[in-house]
Amino acid sequence: MRPGAGSGPFPEYGDLDSDYVFVNLFAPPVGRPLHYSAVAGLVSQLRARTGIDFNLHMLRHSAASEMIPAGVAIEVVSKPESTD
Repeated sequence: MRPGAGSGPFPEYGDLDSDYVFVNLFAPPVGRPLHYSAVAGLVSQLRARTGIDFNLHMLRHSAASEMIPAGVAIEVVSKPESTD
């Protein structure tokens, strides 16, 4: 699972396949989920660059609002994943 010349929609990510949204792409352990603090840092940078006020809870709520009508079981949607 290292970035390289993959054949998917994002060839720069190689054969990386993950169920997580925020994953390490360029530093070990490649393909593993980022820790909460790293994702929070990314959100902080995005907020500063874009001027859009959002947080991780808002992203989770938005995802859940799409998943439930799409038929994903509430038990799956409501289960938080932890990388720690």
